[in-house]
Amino acid sequence: MRTQVEGAQSAIATAIAKAGLAADPLGQALQALSISMGAQLSIHEAAVGHFSGVTARLDQAVVEAVERGEAGLNERREAIVASLAPHLATAVQRSVQSWNRVVSARAALATAGLAFVCMTAIGSISFGAGWKAGEASGLSDQGTLAGAIAQAGPEAAVALAQLVRDNNLPGVIADCRKNLYVQDGRRACVIPVWLDPGKAPGKPSS
Repeated sequence: MRTQVEGAQSAIATAIAKAGLAADPLGQALQALSISMGAQLSIHEAAVGHFSGVTARLDQAVVEAVERGEAGLNERREAIVASLAPHLATAVQRSVQSWNRVVSARAALATAGLAFVCMTAIGSISFGAGWKAGEASGLSDQGTLAGAIAQAGPEAAVALAQLVRDNNLPGVIADCRKNLYVQDGRRACVIPVWLDPGKAPGKPSS
Protein backbone atom coordinates (compact mmCIF):
# COMPACT_ATOMS: atom_id res chain seq x y z
CA MET A 1 0.00 0.00 0.00
CA ARG A 2 2.86 2.43 0.75
CA THR A 3 4.18 1.95 -2.78
CA GLN A 4 0.82 2.82 -4.28
CA VAL A 5 0.43 5.95 -2.11
CA GLU A 6 3.94 7.11 -2.91
CA GLY A 7 3.27 6.60 -6.63
CA ALA A 8 0.11 8.73 -6.38
CA GLN A 9 2.00 11.47 -4.55
CA SER A 10 4.72 11.44 -7.24
CA ALA A 11 2.08 11.68 -9.98
CA ILE A 12 0.44 14.65 -8.25
CA ALA A 13 3.78 16.42 -7.86
CA THR A 14 4.61 15.82 -11.53
CA ALA A 15 1.22 17.15 -12.65
CA ILE A 16 1.62 20.33 -10.53
CA ALA A 17 5.08 20.93 -11.96
CA LYS A 18 4.08 20.37 -15.59
CA ALA A 19 0.96 22.48 -15.27
CA GLY A 20 2.81 25.31 -13.49
CA LEU A 21 0.38 25.16 -10.61
CA ALA A 22 2.89 25.61 -7.83
CA ALA A 23 1.54 29.08 -7.03
CA ASP A 24 -1.99 28.32 -8.15
CA PRO A 25 -4.70 27.48 -5.58
CA LEU A 26 -5.44 24.27 -7.48
CA GLY A 27 -1.80 23.22 -7.18
CA GLN A 28 -1.90 23.93 -3.47
CA ALA A 29 -5.06 21.82 -3.13
CA LEU A 30 -3.40 18.97 -4.95
CA GLN A 31 -0.33 19.34 -2.73
CA ALA A 32 -2.57 19.17 0.35
CA LEU A 33 -4.21 16.06 -1.01
CA SER A 34 -0.82 14.43 -1.45
CA ILE A 35 0.16 15.31 2.10
CA SER A 36 -3.18 13.98 3.38
CA MET A 37 -2.64 10.72 1.57
CA GLY A 38 0.76 10.33 3.24
CA ALA A 39 -0.74 11.12 6.65
CA GLN A 40 -3.56 8.63 6.20
CA LEU A 41 -1.03 5.99 5.22
CA SER A 42 0.97 6.65 8.37
CA ILE A 43 -2.19 6.50 10.51
CA HIS A 44 -3.19 3.25 8.83
CA GLU A 45 0.22 1.70 9.40
CA ALA A 46 0.20 2.80 13.02
CA ALA A 47 -3.28 1.34 13.54
CA VAL A 48 -2.30 -1.92 11.87
CA GLY A 49 0.81 -2.11 14.01
CA HIS A 50 -1.23 -1.44 17.17
CA PHE A 51 -3.82 -4.03 16.32
CA SER A 52 -1.11 -6.51 15.40
CA GLY A 53 0.50 -5.96 18.79
CA VAL A 54 -2.82 -6.31 20.56
CA THR A 55 -3.61 -9.42 18.56
CA ALA A 56 -0.22 -10.89 19.37
CA ARG A 57 -0.69 -10.13 23.07
CA LEU A 58 -4.19 -11.61 22.98
CA ASP A 59 -2.93 -14.69 21.19
CA GLN A 60 -0.20 -15.10 23.79
CA ALA A 61 -2.70 -14.60 26.56
CA VAL A 62 -4.97 -17.22 25.04
CA VAL A 63 -2.07 -19.62 24.70
CA GLU A 64 -1.06 -19.04 28.29
CA ALA A 65 -4.65 -19.43 29.46
CA VAL A 66 -4.96 -22.71 27.57
CA GLU A 67 -1.68 -23.92 29.00
CA ARG A 68 -2.80 -22.99 32.52
CA GLY A 69 -6.11 -24.75 31.90
CA GLU A 70 -4.39 -27.87 30.66
CA ALA A 71 -2.01 -27.82 33.60
CA GLY A 72 -4.96 -27.44 35.97
CA LEU A 73 -6.79 -30.31 34.29
CA ASN A 74 -3.69 -32.49 34.53
CA GLU A 75 -3.34 -31.69 38.20
CA ARG A 76 -7.01 -32.49 38.82
CA ARG A 77 -6.70 -35.70 36.79
CA GLU A 78 -3.66 -36.78 38.78
CA ALA A 79 -5.43 -35.94 42.04
CA ILE A 80 -8.50 -37.96 40.99
CA VAL A 81 -6.35 -40.91 39.95
CA ALA A 82 -4.40 -40.74 43.20
CA SER A 83 -7.62 -40.67 45.23
CA LEU A 84 -9.16 -43.55 43.27
CA ALA A 85 -6.02 -45.71 43.11
CA PRO A 86 -6.57 -47.44 46.51
CA HIS A 87 -10.21 -48.17 45.68
CA LEU A 88 -9.27 -49.47 42.24
CA ALA A 89 -6.55 -51.68 43.73
CA THR A 90 -9.01 -53.09 46.27
CA ALA A 91 -11.60 -53.73 43.57
CA VAL A 92 -9.03 -55.43 41.34
CA GLN A 93 -7.83 -57.58 44.24
CA ARG A 94 -11.39 -58.65 45.03
CA SER A 95 -12.03 -59.43 41.38
CA VAL A 96 -8.86 -61.52 41.17
CA GLN A 97 -9.78 -63.40 44.36
CA SER A 98 -13.30 -64.04 43.07
CA TRP A 99 -11.91 -65.23 39.74
CA ASN A 100 -9.47 -67.54 41.52
CA ARG A 101 -12.32 -69.01 43.56
CA VAL A 102 -14.39 -69.52 40.43
CA VAL A 103 -11.47 -71.13 38.61
CA SER A 104 -10.71 -73.36 41.62
CA ALA A 105 -14.36 -74.41 41.88
CA ARG A 106 -14.49 -75.15 38.16
CA ALA A 107 -11.27 -77.14 38.37
CA ALA A 108 -12.57 -79.11 41.35
CA LEU A 109 -15.84 -79.83 39.57
CA ALA A 110 -14.00 -80.83 36.43
CA THR A 111 -11.70 -83.13 38.44
CA ALA A 112 -14.64 -84.67 40.30
CA GLY A 113 -16.53 -85.13 37.05
CA LEU A 114 -13.51 -86.75 35.43
CA ALA A 115 -13.04 -89.06 38.43
CA PHE A 116 -16.74 -89.97 38.35
CA VAL A 117 -16.55 -90.71 34.63
CA CYS A 118 -13.44 -92.83 35.13
CA MET A 119 -15.00 -94.73 38.04
CA THR A 120 -18.19 -95.27 36.06
CA ALA A 121 -16.24 -96.49 33.05
CA ILE A 122 -14.10 -98.83 35.18
CA GLY A 123 -17.20 -100.12 36.98
CA SER A 124 -18.98 -100.67 33.69
CA ILE A 125 -15.99 -102.53 32.26
CA SER A 126 -15.60 -104.66 35.41
CA PHE A 127 -19.33 -105.40 35.53
CA GLY A 128 -19.35 -106.30 31.85
CA ALA A 129 -16.33 -108.56 32.25
CA GLY A 130 -17.83 -110.26 35.30
CA TRP A 131 -21.17 -110.65 33.58
CA LYS A 132 -19.54 -112.18 30.52
CA ALA A 133 -17.45 -114.55 32.65
CA GLY A 134 -20.45 -115.62 34.75
CA GLU A 135 -22.59 -116.01 31.69
CA ALA A 136 -19.94 -118.17 30.00
CA SER A 137 -19.49 -120.27 33.15
CA GLY A 138 -23.25 -120.75 33.52
CA LEU A 139 -23.65 -121.68 29.91
CA SER A 140 -20.77 -124.12 30.24
CA ASP A 141 -22.32 -125.72 33.37
CA GLN A 142 -25.74 -125.82 31.76
CA GLY A 143 -24.20 -127.38 28.69
CA THR A 144 -22.49 -130.02 30.79
CA LEU A 145 -25.73 -130.84 32.65
CA ALA A 146 -27.76 -130.90 29.45
CA GLY A 147 -25.18 -133.21 27.83
CA ALA A 148 -25.21 -135.57 30.77
CA ILE A 149 -29.04 -135.74 30.77
CA ALA A 150 -29.07 -136.28 27.02
CA GLN A 151 -26.64 -139.16 27.36
CA ALA A 152 -28.66 -140.74 30.20
CA GLY A 153 -31.90 -140.64 28.23
CA PRO A 154 -35.43 -139.34 28.89
CA GLU A 155 -36.05 -141.63 31.88
CA ALA A 156 -33.04 -140.15 33.64
CA ALA A 157 -34.35 -136.66 32.91
CA VAL A 158 -37.72 -137.55 34.52
CA ALA A 159 -36.04 -139.14 37.52
CA LEU A 160 -33.75 -136.13 37.99
CA ALA A 161 -36.72 -133.78 37.82
CA GLN A 162 -38.58 -135.79 40.48
CA LEU A 163 -35.47 -135.91 42.66
CA VAL A 164 -35.00 -132.15 42.47
CA ARG A 165 -38.71 -131.54 43.07
CA ASP A 166 -39.08 -133.83 46.09
CA ASN A 167 -35.77 -133.20 47.92
CA ASN A 168 -33.56 -130.44 49.22
CA LEU A 169 -30.52 -131.53 47.26
CA PRO A 170 -28.00 -129.10 48.83
CA GLY A 171 -29.00 -130.37 52.30
CA VAL A 172 -28.91 -133.96 51.17
CA ILE A 173 -25.42 -133.54 49.72
CA ALA A 174 -24.28 -131.80 52.93
CA ASP A 175 -25.46 -134.78 55.02
CA CYS A 176 -23.82 -137.12 52.56
CA ARG A 177 -20.44 -135.43 52.97
CA LYS A 178 -20.61 -136.17 56.70
CA ASN A 179 -20.68 -139.95 56.08
CA LEU A 180 -18.26 -140.46 53.21
CA TYR A 181 -16.46 -143.68 52.45
CA VAL A 182 -14.19 -144.71 49.60
CA GLN A 183 -15.04 -147.59 47.29
CA ASP A 184 -13.02 -148.54 44.21
CA GLY A 185 -11.04 -145.28 44.65
CA ARG A 186 -14.16 -143.14 44.52
CA ARG A 187 -15.91 -141.31 47.35
CA ALA A 188 -19.41 -142.50 48.15
CA CYS A 189 -22.15 -142.21 50.75
CA VAL A 190 -25.57 -143.68 51.51
CA ILE A 191 -28.34 -141.10 51.71
CA PRO A 192 -32.15 -141.44 51.93
CA VAL A 193 -34.22 -139.36 49.48
CA TRP A 194 -37.91 -138.53 49.20
CA LEU A 195 -39.91 -140.02 46.35
CA ASP A 196 -43.01 -137.90 46.88
CA PRO A 197 -43.40 -134.12 46.69
CA GLY A 198 -43.63 -132.13 49.87
CA LYS A 199 -41.51 -130.11 52.25
CA ALA A 200 -38.74 -132.51 53.21
CA PRO A 201 -37.42 -132.66 56.81
CA GLY A 202 -33.76 -133.17 57.52
CA LYS A 203 -33.99 -136.99 56.96
CA PRO A 204 -36.87 -139.29 56.13
CA SER A 205 -37.64 -142.03 58.66
CA SER A 206 -36.35 -145.52 57.72
